[in-house]
Amino acid sequence: RHVPVVGSGGYLIGLLSLRHVLRALPSPFEPDADTRKSAILSKYRVGDIMARGVKTVSASTSLADAGQLMLDDKRDCLPVVDESGKLIGLVTVSDYLRLAVRLLKS
Repeated sequence: RHVPVVGSGGYLIGLLSLRHVLRALPSPFEPDADTRKSAILSKYRVGDIMARGVKTVSASTSLADAGQLMLDDKRDCLPVVDESGKLIGLVTVSDYLRLAVRLLKS
């Protein structure tokens, strides 16, 4: 559901999500939606629809702080970067749900 976009050297330059793709496509209920969809998919590139200037966290950010940032900003994921801005991972809502289930079972 989330694809980090990195430049040369592994530096994060953006984030592409399913929502970005769906927003770029025509509604399936519109006339000629399939034709327009094909035209859009051949014309646009990832960089045209991805989010730029994405908020990030570091590996040392507490789970509570990262989770609060996700709640406050209504985000489904946060890229995790090292000190130089290189992408090292993603923390997602699914990660928190997995953690909650594990804690509830213990």
